[in-house]
Amino acid sequence: MKRTLIKQGHSGYTIYLPKKWVELSNLSAGDKIDVQEFGRNLVVKTREERELTLDMRNIHHNFKNIIVQTFRTGTHKLTLQHVKEKHHKIIERVSNELLPNVVAEFSKDTCVLRAIVTHVSIKIDMLLRKLFFVITETRDITENFLHGKEKNLEGIRNMRKQADILITNCKSAIYSSETGKNRIFYWEFLTLLSFLHHEYQYLCEQTHGKASKPVLEMFAITDMYMNHLKKGFLERSQQHLDKIKKMKKSVLYGKCYEILDKGKKNDMRQLCHLREIIRLAHIAMNTVVAIVLNEKSNMR
Repeated sequence: MKRTLIKQGHSGYTIYLPKKWVELSNLSAGDKIDVQEFGRNLVVKTREERELTLDMRNIHHNFKNIIVQTFRTGTHKLTLQHVKEKHHKIIERVSNELLPNVVAEFSKDTCVLRAIVTHVSIKIDMLLRKLFFVITETRDITENFLHGKEKNLEGIRNMRKQADILITNCKSAIYSSETGKNRIFYWEFLTLLSFLHHEYQYLCEQTHGKASKPVLEMFAITDMYMNHLKKGFLERSQQHLDKIKKMKKSVLYGKCYEILDKGKKNDMRQLCHLREIIRLAHIAMNTVVAIVLNEKSNMR
C-alpha cells in the first residue's frame, strides 16, 4: 500500500497508519509503538521483542524440540545457560536445518540464539502456498514408491526438512502478521499439515515393492482430498471445502472401510497411513472453514 508524507513542523513528517492494521493490533490513540530503521526501510512494531532464558541443567529430554517450539511461538532471543560441549552440535544442527533464520552465538557455557528476520513482514499465505508445493512434490515421490519405480527415500526426508522449516517460519510469522482472531486456526491448520505430510514418509518406509490394488485405490482418494483442501484454502473456495465435508460418511467412514476390508495383511500398514492422511485432511478442512468465515466477517 502507498501512503503520502505529510509535513509536520520544521523537521518531521507523518503518515496515516491503516485502520485495519491498528484494529488488528488492538491499538488506540495515545498508545506507543516502536519504529526502527533497517537500511532504507522503516519498520513499525507493536510490542517489545520476546526474550527467554533457559537453564540447560533443568533440561534432560527433548532438547531439540524445546528450541524449535520456542521460536515457533514468536520468541526473538533465546539464551541457554550452562551449555555443555555435547550440546553444541545439536544447537548448530537445529539452527542450520530447522531454524535457518536463527543464528547461534557461543561463549563459554552460554549460547544465545537470535531470530535475524523478525522485522520482515511475511505473508503467511505465500509460505503456505510453498508448503502445499512441497507436499505435492512429496506426493509425487510417494507415487513412484507405490508403483515400484524409483525409491527415493532420501528425497522424501529432504522434503520433510523443507516442510518443517516452512511450518516453523509460518508459526513464527503468525505472531507478527495480520491473522487476528484467525491466529489459533492458522496454528492448528499448520500442525495438521505437518502431521499429514509426515505420513507420506512413514508410508514410503513401509513400501517394499509394487503396491497392491487396494493401496493404490486408497492413494487415489488421498489425492482427491488433498486437491480439495489445497484449492479450498488457497482459493478460499467454500465449494471445495463442502466437497470434503460431504465425503465424511460415503468415503472417510464408507469407501475407506471397504478398501481396508479388501486389503491383505501385508497392505495394512500402508492403508493405515493413507487413511490417516485422509482423516487429517478432513479435520484440516474444518480449520480452513473457520479461517474463511472469520475473514468474511472482518470484511463486513
